[in-house]
Amino acid sequence: MPYPPPPPAEPTKTTPPIAFVQRLRNRAACLCCARCGAFAGNDALVQCAAPSIPRDGASLADALKELKIKHRSHGVVFCGCGAVFCSEACLDDDEAHALHCCGPRAEGDPVVAFRASICGLPYADEVLLAVAVACAAVNDSESEAAAWVEFALSAFDASSEDIPWAKLIEGVPALESLGVEGLKRVYGRVREEALSITRESPLVARCRACTDAKDQSILVEFARQDDYDEDESDEPPEDTSRAALAVAAAFADETSSSDEEATEESFASVAADAEARFEPLEVLVLSEARPHACAPTYTLSANSKSAPLTLLEKRVAPGPATLSRVDTVLEREDRLEWLKMKGLECDCSRCRFENGESVSSTLLRAVAACAERDGRFEDALRAHGAVLAEDPSDGDALYGRARVHGWSDKWGIERRLLEEAIALAPDHPDIRKAVNTRDAYHAGACSSRTFGFETISRGGVSVWSSNSVVSSEACATAIELAEAHASATDGWTTARHFAVPTTDLPVHASPDLLKWFNACLKDAIFPAVAQVTGASSEKLRVIDAFVVRYDASKQKALPLHSDQSEYSITLPLNDRSQYEGGGTYFAALDEAVNCDTGGLVVFPGALYHAGAPTTKGRRYVIVAFLFEDRDQDELERRLDGADRKLDGGAGFADDSEDDLSRLLANMND
Repeated sequence: MPYPPPPPAEPTKTTPPIAFVQRLRNRAACLCCARCGAFAGNDALVQCAAPSIPRDGASLADALKELKIKHRSHGVVFCGCGAVFCSEACLDDDEAHALHCCGPRAEGDPVVAFRASICGLPYADEVLLAVAVACAAVNDSESEAAAWVEFALSAFDASSEDIPWAKLIEGVPALESLGVEGLKRVYGRVREEALSITRESPLVARCRACTDAKDQSILVEFARQDDYDEDESDEPPEDTSRAALAVAAAFADETSSSDEEATEESFASVAADAEARFEPLEVLVLSEARPHACAPTYTLSANSKSAPLTLLEKRVAPGPATLSRVDTVLEREDRLEWLKMKGLECDCSRCRFENGESVSSTLLRAVAACAERDGRFEDALRAHGAVLAEDPSDGDALYGRARVHGWSDKWGIERRLLEEAIALAPDHPDIRKAVNTRDAYHAGACSSRTFGFETISRGGVSVWSSNSVVSSEACATAIELAEAHASATDGWTTARHFAVPTTDLPVHASPDLLKWFNACLKDAIFPAVAQVTGASSEKLRVIDAFVVRYDASKQKALPLHSDQSEYSITLPLNDRSQYEGGGTYFAALDEAVNCDTGGLVVFPGALYHAGAPTTKGRRYVIVAFLFEDRDQDELERRLDGADRKLDGGAGFADDSEDDLSRLLANMND
């Protein structure tokens, strides 16, 4: 069948924001340049001084002394109004900021009074953004800000909020050309179109790479300070993410024998959860105008690779160009409430679908894609199911349904759904590729060999290590096969794993390497994993397998992460004499585990771990993600009548046992 085309292959668009402001509540977490949006400071640790919100360079120096990082030149420039800049050049170039800056003004100045009157408002950030874009427009009539303001004056209604715009104009005469009515219209457009963008704190990367004990203590103290600042009466919801559970298990029963040990253990827990512990930069931005949709076809994010703040606009689904003005994770009622506050009404495809209305397959694809990005897997399955209700052989929906089950850690069900998908849509390229990859790896009978393993445990978490599973000669062959394949093709890949990119080569991409690996799975790897985990070697399956190449001069390490697997393995391929460092660092154990050539490290995929830095030479290792396929047992149990309950409370008749599609589609309870 002719499948719908994928989203247009448009290049990702990178642009600076038309205007932006850092959210007021975020200024105690990040020092951000008010001119270019870069993180201020010559060292990431300078960000630890943000809670004091210093008003000048001298007070920042005092704050750094308290943090015991006084030996560093902080490289932060302060305006008299308290705004932060990354350099004197940025401060001097920000002429628009100078128009409304409170620094040189007396306490009774109209601008000071205006700022004081709006800072306690729930929409103070939007007001400050309106001021910023208005001042930028009057400062440069040829700027994008000027064009943005001109459209606001002609196409938007005046906001009705009680904001003392006249007081602002009294202190900034340049705004007289807009007048109170004009500023109300500018603010009305800001309320409708402003987007909140986050950017990872530089403390996250600093934490992951930190080895200095003094710096570790600074990071731990800053992370703890965030905890102390929370209102103890408002208990946060329990974090049940795989990473959080792994960290909680690792540190639940720990006791420390010394202050030094306690500090090390605390730093390990902070490093394992760094993204959650260090608040990201949060800015409110104005960008190219696009209509709102709760399941948008474009996304907007901060470009993390750029020092000044730039925005990445990317098409993520087919259909008319739209952006979401609210957090798409929110339920419908909450989204509508937020949109109401922005003065918007929504009749997008997602809202109609959630309201039980009919939506075209093309628009449902955007609904499903949005849910997948958000991790709202049940919503994604409903959208894919609606497409399949209209066309049971729709390849995109069949593939999406299988993929979502895999992301939900239901790998066995994913495999069954792929079987059904390839039967219904045999020419769909993504389904064919997924099935070929799935079928490439050994599954079934294995040898009965046993191996000598060391168990490394702490706090209820265990990792298993063996120094002799595959021969060193066989490992040398694997390196030769991998390098030969890389030389004959496009080389080593760096973009297969989005969240944690590695320099790797998929095992199934090389027929010779795949043959070698399958022999190892059958003869050694599956039996070894079964031995230490209690899984059945005949039911172990490969989700993904790849050769990773660490190089001290290129990619030498991996940050802390967890795998999407039940079990993960690392199989070193070259001798430790050829490199220094390396190994798999486990936050829960606070140590790196490595083994000799042909050894095996086995651990739960949910356990937070990192690739320890290879400081000299080159290290080769095979990494594989595995699971035990128990779902066939579950299928047989259900089909035998032990459990005939389907989602929604409906049952199925005894004579419908061949309806694998219905059963698999509803095995989510």
